[in-house]
Amino acid sequence: MPRKSHALVADGPGEVLTAREAAKYLRLALPTFYRYMWQGKIPSSKIGGRYRFKKSLLDRWLGK
Repeated sequence: MPRKSHALVADGPGEVLTAREAAKYLRLALPTFYRYMWQGKIPSSKIGGRYRFKKSLLDRWLGK
């Protein structure tokens, strides 16, 4: 399943996370986080060759 791209406009400081920060925020082991990301389950954007994750989209993904 192809990954969906989401616009990453920071709403405030700490809004855009690295993979390691996002995994910690979601309380997932990093390998599990990457597996979910590659399966297209976690919303991500690629910026400058690196994946970034918007905290508000992760909250929505969690159902918060």
